[in-house]
Amino acid sequence: MVENGRWLLPEDMLGRPATKPPMYNWIGAPIVLAGRHGEFALKLPSTLAAICTLILTWYAARRVALNLDSRKDDLPEHAVSIKQAEISFTLPLIACIALLANYMFSKLAYTARPDMVLTAFMSMGWILATWLIDDRIPHEAISDQPGKRPRWLLVGA
Repeated sequence: MVENGRWLLPEDMLGRPATKPPMYNWIGAPIVLAGRHGEFALKLPSTLAAICTLILTWYAARRVALNLDSRKDDLPEHAVSIKQAEISFTLPLIACIALLANYMFSKLAYTARPDMVLTAFMSMGWILATWLIDDRIPHEAISDQPGKRPRWLLVGA
């Protein structure tokens, strides 16, 4: 992409159309343009996507932890908030450790492959979709009518 300027329809070294989506190369192109060639430039998109996926995993697990019922009837109010704070840190931590312990995640985070970028974008899509259909989230930020879902979001309407 950097050498031949074909940013939208890239080609491989032999001039054939590329078989992989260009996002991976778009992420690494600024590093190559800055003069950094080699292993670092090749592996940077996978590493950044892995970090993004870990952050998304933390966010998703924290949302789940904060929505857990903490047996409010059995504990005083301050104890519930302390317990919920502990759970909202511990659950995302365990989820991220489990993801890092997965051999394929670690391998794809290190190798120069577009799979980790796909994983990060699929994670973002899943979190956005669950956020949009969640009834507990106020939709004022995305709706023209306060307290109502936007017209374009027909799920559960």
